[in-house]
Amino acid sequence: MSWSPAIFFGCTLAALLAPGLALDFKDFAYDYAPYLRFDKKEGNTDLCFPHNASDYYHVRKAGDTSRQCNMDYATVSNGDIPTYWHAMTCGYHLHIAYWSFYGYNHDCDCCSGERDAWWEFVVVKVRDWDLQPHMHEVMFGQKKGWYTRIPGHYEVHDTTHPVAYVGKASHGTYHDDGGTGTCCYFEDFRNPGSEDRHMKTWLNLVELKQAGRRGVDGRRRRRRVERPPRAHLQERLGPLLPRRLHWVLPPAVRDVGMPQERHRQRPVLRFSKGPPRRRNR
Repeated sequence: MSWSPAIFFGCTLAALLAPGLALDFKDFAYDYAPYLRFDKKEGNTDLCFPHNASDYYHVRKAGDTSRQCNMDYATVSNGDIPTYWHAMTCGYHLHIAYWSFYGYNHDCDCCSGERDAWWEFVVVKVRDWDLQPHMHEVMFGQKKGWYTRIPGHYEVHDTTHPVAYVGKASHGTYHDDGGTGTCCYFEDFRNPGSEDRHMKTWLNLVELKQAGRRGVDGRRRRRRVERPPRAHLQERLGPLLPRRLHWVLPPAVRDVGMPQERHRQRPVLRFSKGPPRRRNR
């Protein structure tokens, strides 16, 4: 059976929003966490590596409005910066969504595209997770869209970790390197070069949990957001939870500190022999 990007994303939404299916998928999250590769110029002036969303939130909460850009590669390579994840089942398959937070996005051309506080994602589909688990489709997310790749059409690190190339300025994730350095879709530079700066996201994973779901023991959890280690989720992330989470996380998590806005779903991407094109609505 062939899964189109539309069906894959729809099933991902259904899985991550469906009630009563949350289990302990921590081992799977670590096994299939993405291996991020950065452009060779990442870490230079205002070209940022992933940021700790909790640190960013507390800086802003304290009234500091200065630019927050993590240019310290050691924090990424040593596992000091967290990657946030959430997983749920869809039939026989498991979907695991991973988010990276960035304190600042640089202009993607001469004069446009910059913004503060940005999230990007990768979603991994694990087929037959409870019998013979194996990684299959991988969804790569960017500011203006997303697309999926099947095995053999994306790179893998150490057998189970999908490789995602991170755009230099806008930080979208892609299955390959390249780019022409413009703001056009698929064109952000992502050339690792000999520097080979990368991030093993499984070194520091933080799970995003929902209130009101049944735990592994079958007991319904109290209707509150679960407390990550040492801090409440609202204290850690507050209003920085990405708008994109409105599509993949339950309301109890996604609305923490977020303005009540209606977000329009982006068009589905389909593949031809060339780069992905956006389908007209």
